[in-house]
Amino acid sequence: MVDKLAKEAALKYGPIAYAKIPREVFTTREKENGLNMWQKQWKNTEKGAVTKAFFPSVLSRLQTEIPIFPEFTTRVTGHGKIRSYLHRFGFTNNPKCPCDDREDQTTQHLIVQCTKLTVQRNDLIKQIKQSGGTWPMTNAKFISDYLPNFVKFIKSIDFIDL
Repeated sequence: MVDKLAKEAALKYGPIAYAKIPREVFTTREKENGLNMWQKQWKNTEKGAVTKAFFPSVLSRLQTEIPIFPEFTTRVTGHGKIRSYLHRFGFTNNPKCPCDDREDQTTQHLIVQCTKLTVQRNDLIKQIKQSGGTWPMTNAKFISDYLPNFVKFIKSIDFIDL
């Protein structure tokens, strides 16, 4: 009976051809699926707002070779030696920047308005404009288009006085 059914199926449907798919195709698909899931989680999380402003795309972050040093990490995460961050945890009594603006000292404040960093910021703006860029810009643009300039800006800051 089994042989008879098999013969009928073979005559009706023809020979069965199994298409072999290379392992790399599955690997690529799974990587893409994983990145898509990661990007959705990254986009939907309420945490990491400062970091997401610099790195909105998981894929572009993975493709970008970023320098790792404490001051850079502090600026792109908002965690570390920034008064507003230290104030949240009770390590300092005042979140205000010691500059003339008297604003909370945040990553964004240090990049775009702290009067103690006017000289360094003007150098950064000059370099960006000489490269055809515009000011102000998004934090993501610092990373995607002007990373060496942004790193130079961060390295030029005397964080002891801040």
